[in-house]
Amino acid sequence: MGTFAKFLLVSLLLTQACLASNAEKCVYIDSRKFPDNRREDEMYSALYAAADGTVYVGLCTYAGSAQFYSYDPRNDRIRHLADMADFLHQTGKGIRTAGKIHT
Repeated sequence: MGTFAKFLLVSLLLTQACLASNAEKCVYIDSRKFPDNRREDEMYSALYAAADGTVYVGLCTYAGSAQFYSYDPRNDRIRHLADMADFLHQTGKGIRTAGKIHT
């Protein structure tokens, strides 16, 4: 993932987290790295802020499986939740895997 793409993604994550927390005014930009040095470099609007402030992110890459993450702004923690091909039992079967997560 390029530097600008990472910056944009993290900015969106933090903006969603601020909106979910019902803050009157919130302007804060910082960056976070996704764990495990995975290689996904794209996102198809797969970003959701839950009522509790947790931000869910779906990342993808061509010729690979989509990855599902959560970001907890209260604890400043990003967790890898699932490799979608593994979760859907598609890995190793010679079939096209779940490569993207859309909204």
